[in-house]
Amino acid sequence: MKKLLATALLILTLTACSKKERILHVVQAPKSMVVGDDKKGYKLVLDEMHDTVIWFTDRPNRKAGKVFVKDFLKVWDEGKESFRVEPPNAVLIIDRGRPVVIEMSLENYNDERAIFKIKPVDIKEFTLSDKSGAATLYIDTNIVNPMITD
Repeated sequence: MKKLLATALLILTLTACSKKERILHVVQAPKSMVVGDDKKGYKLVLDEMHDTVIWFTDRPNRKAGKVFVKDFLKVWDEGKESFRVEPPNAVLIIDRGRPVVIEMSLENYNDERAIFKIKPVDIKEFTLSDKSGAATLYIDTNIVNPMITD
């Protein structure tokens, strides 16, 4: 039944947003930290994420909505154009610090926490100093939003 509902919501979303529309997703968490180093790689840990992810399209259509974070993360691996196949770029801002452009892939998630492998696009702009606190991710995607809650 859940799979049928998810499929129905996906069809509604496909109707609302054409494949030509670019979609950005905004993920927020009051607690986060970046761990790792240049040799082993970095991980972004998001704790207590907001329960919804905001999405919006580029001009001229100006569509917007929300998707439950658990549903957004569930479909990360699905499809031939999934985030696992083509990891998205994102802008990461932690504790109102300097924005950093990253490539990200989902490593693990549950109801309380999501862990992403991240790779800075420009390593010179990336430092671990002050890399904990409230986080906002602006995820750039080419895929249609998986499910809408409103």
